[in-house]
Amino acid sequence: MLQVVGIYVQEARIDRNGKVYRQAGVRESYRVGKKVKRGNWANGSRLPVETPEILRAS
Repeated sequence: MLQVVGIYVQEARIDRNGKVYRQAGVRESYRVGKKVKRGNWANGSRLPVETPEILRAS
């Protein structure tokens, strides 16, 4: 049995060698039996920094 649990915007900030890298994406989590699985809907790594806030507002 497949059950969709939620769709959300995930944002990550990574500091390496004094430089800050940002990643954003639209993800889903769903349940197959007793296991929770995750999937990618969209990758927003190359989009402007404001994109996660815009996606959350819509």
